[in-house]
Amino acid sequence: MEYDSGRYGGDFQKLMIKKVYRKINEKAEEKFPTAYKSLFKNRIFIKYVSAGFVAAFVDLGSLYLFVEYIFYHRYLLAAASAFIFAFVFGAMLQKFWTFQDKNTSGMGFQMVIYIVLAIVNLILNLLIIFALVETLDMWYILAQSISMAILATMNFILYSRFVFKKSLMVPGSVLLAAGIFPPDIGGPATHTLKFMKSFRENGIKTGVITYSDRKIEPEIDDGLDVERVSRKFPRGLRHLIYLAKIFAASLRYETIYAQDISAAGLPAAFVARLVGRRFMVRVGGDLLWERLAEKGKTKRSVINYYNEENYKKRFLYHVGQTVLMSAEKVIVPTDLLANIYRNHYGIVRDNILVLPNPIPAKCETAQLDRKATIGKNILFAGRFIKYKNLDKLIIAFANIYEEIAPAKLILVGDGPEKRDLVRLVKRLNIRNQVIFKAKLPHGNLLEEIRECSVCVAPALTEFNPNFILECLSCGKPVIITKENGLSIKLPERFTWNAMDIKDIENKLTDVVNAGATAGEEISEIIQKTKTTSWDDIIREHLELFKNS
Repeated sequence: MEYDSGRYGGDFQKLMIKKVYRKINEKAEEKFPTAYKSLFKNRIFIKYVSAGFVAAFVDLGSLYLFVEYIFYHRYLLAAASAFIFAFVFGAMLQKFWTFQDKNTSGMGFQMVIYIVLAIVNLILNLLIIFALVETLDMWYILAQSISMAILATMNFILYSRFVFKKSLMVPGSVLLAAGIFPPDIGGPATHTLKFMKSFRENGIKTGVITYSDRKIEPEIDDGLDVERVSRKFPRGLRHLIYLAKIFAASLRYETIYAQDISAAGLPAAFVARLVGRRFMVRVGGDLLWERLAEKGKTKRSVINYYNEENYKKRFLYHVGQTVLMSAEKVIVPTDLLANIYRNHYGIVRDNILVLPNPIPAKCETAQLDRKATIGKNILFAGRFIKYKNLDKLIIAFANIYEEIAPAKLILVGDGPEKRDLVRLVKRLNIRNQVIFKAKLPHGNLLEEIRECSVCVAPALTEFNPNFILECLSCGKPVIITKENGLSIKLPERFTWNAMDIKDIENKLTDVVNAGATAGEEISEIIQKTKTTSWDDIIREHLELFKNS
């Protein structure tokens, strides 16, 4: 058998190149872990830009040669020739290097796309150069550079959407676009982390892009595909960075699943439409009403607001409608939101899925065996904003204090209304009875819940709030506004009219003084109610991802 030195020598060289490449990667990851992780995640976009620079160098170099030495300053003819030469070179480079598409069986279709793109790009290239040179008297090299930058962006979108749409995408994969993520506190952050871990456990490639106070959270991000956009960047700039990260990541994922309809949902919807990805959105509250209520621009509950005010004149209404209309499926935790989006946003009934927030199976705390200290403590946890109605709660507490003494009102959280609430407490002379506490980690909050006698949610409207669900899981009596969206129907004694201080006073007095009896009644209600579990939520999502 004759030894083929060329063949085996080539194989040896490839093997050595791969070995050196692997060693360089290992050293880079060891020395610069954060930078390496970021570069690796965005390697496709980086390779695209790098290949584009090479093609640009070929284009500009050939353009100079054609203008100066072949076509003698007939710049449009030279630009056309240079562009075609560089475009073919760049297309091959993008196919085999950037997008790693080594499949030659479909090259016929791809070449048709290349030719169409070449013609379109050539026409646009000439129009842009002509406009810049003739209208603005710009140097032809600078005009060509600007034209290439514009066309490169357009081509990346077209390549990723049509030509190489499936070459990098992992079937069934999900990209979670989140506004907040742990260590941020709140229902959306907690749910996003649970989604990520649960999807991964079910064999689904899952990543998260989120806003954050820090670039990396090692204790949380370890082993997870998490990209963070620092909130230290000014508004506008950080949203553009977020958009760019979703754009780059979209090549690797089949479905983009947004966890809100503003900071994360709007860029996610835009990218999904741009690159042809499936798009879904989960909405835990109403963006328009919450923003207006936070600023004190409406004092109505969410139902009354949509029934009585001209909401369609608001810019945020159209933002929300655009995102919701773009979604293949809108997931909400309560029928309250589903009805609003059907009746006022025009979302088709079949496109809305109601998945109630699950009640935790038990009061999950490390000190579960410790006997809870039951005192007359009234607990609230959440953001200190106007529509949470905390001023009325404080006034009602002051009015009935003598009837429920000794008692404490514990307010856990932070927000723009805190200063005014502290002043109100001082004015009512109840500083020793009202305790303000900063936001607490989940475990510490559960301890506060176990030690209180009643949990309250006095907002004008609540959307199946996680804080109340946690309280119910601990067997604590709760009092919540009548417009609450809870999946559990509570008796009249546990709901109040959030606008009526007298009703708040009566319900507080009744439940606080009832003591353990109220807790037993709540426990009995939970036992008799069929509730949604977290496994049910994940099972529904897995079905959604399967159905294309």
